[in-house]
Amino acid sequence: MPQPIALVTGASSGIGYAISIELAKRGFKVYAGARRMAQLQKLKDYKIIPIELDITSLESVQGARDIIASDNDHLDVLFNNAGVIGDGPAMEVSDKDVQYCMEVNFNSQVRVTREFSPLVMKSKGVIAFTGSTAGRVILPFGSVYSASKAALCAYANTLAFEVEPFGVKVVNFITGGVKTSMTVESSKPSLPSGSAYIVNGVDLLRSSRDNLDPSSLMEAETYATKVVDDIEYALKGKSFLPGNYFVSFRGGASTTVKILTDYFPRALCAFLFLNLFKLKEPFKEIQRKAN
Repeated sequence: MPQPIALVTGASSGIGYAISIELAKRGFKVYAGARRMAQLQKLKDYKIIPIELDITSLESVQGARDIIASDNDHLDVLFNNAGVIGDGPAMEVSDKDVQYCMEVNFNSQVRVTREFSPLVMKSKGVIAFTGSTAGRVILPFGSVYSASKAALCAYANTLAFEVEPFGVKVVNFITGGVKTSMTVESSKPSLPSGSAYIVNGVDLLRSSRDNLDPSSLMEAETYATKVVDDIEYALKGKSFLPGNYFVSFRGGASTTVKILTDYFPRALCAFLFLNLFKLKEPFKEIQRKAN
């Protein structure tokens, strides 16, 4: 069998880094793309090929595509992993933050998929996305991030329908909690002064993130092992259901989110998350002041 070829975006750390290594360990020729080339150099120890890739730049995406195409006539796996966290209350988030989150988490995924899809079609390969449970469930003070991931889910669903005649498979990973530098850094965000969600001196955005249990986060290496299992499964042309669209729930609490959103009303989910993020009493105080 010829060596399968994969490109992973956002590979300089966290999920993308771990997935690149796992793919390489299983015999893939891996191109690891990211803006920060210095942080990709460690991947050379696994015979992974670092490639400069800024997914927000059409020129950069096309340049990376041309480099890969110059050495290969196809691509077996395109893994759209790069992304950013977007924190902030829905009614206070700035235009700049909305635009940046949507540009990275949605617009750029479409851009990369469009530019690399001809190579994937030649191999009847797999296009994968790092989605999120946030696209399905309430994430307090994460509305824009949730919206970007929900949009990505809708895009992947329709993409799968359209590429089925070409023999291409699409895998959408509904990702729960994974221990990465991004999740650690985003655990201490803060609200601007004057926010309606600073209650008695307490920043509810920061406190809600601090109240999350870090033990619920899955190790990135464990997540990568499960994800690459699914990728190899999809490459064999199998599916959990008839068709070419795979939806896989991976990461901490992802199965719980699936059950909640599939079988229970939103009111129950809202009640659970109000208590999980310890927002019940602060919201009562906001309501008291508003009245």
